[in-house]
Amino acid sequence: MSTKGKETIKSKKRHVVPEQGRWAVKTIGSARALSLHTTQAEAIEAAKKAIGKTTEIVIHGRDGRIRQTISHSRADEAMMRVWKRIHAENSGGNSRTRKAS
Repeated sequence: MSTKGKETIKSKKRHVVPEQGRWAVKTIGSARALSLHTTQAEAIEAAKKAIGKTTEIVIHGRDGRIRQTISHSRADEAMMRVWKRIHAENSGGNSRTRKAS
């Protein structure tokens, strides 16, 4: 794999990691945190808001081990919009599909 490919992969992931008693949002290979937060939840929200072209948020526990990975893509967003529309149509239209006894 070329170096360029590795940089692209790295730039698309954000890691939420413990750092000196706080929680940092970082990219792999970067010495500096993109942002620092008091709680892990705040760091996760910051990573989600800055998702832009990011495809994954990797959440680490206090011990540094990966706890969870959240994937994100435009295709995921489109599928969720379709699912919500269909769900709304079906939940509102249940009375039309039932036969009176």
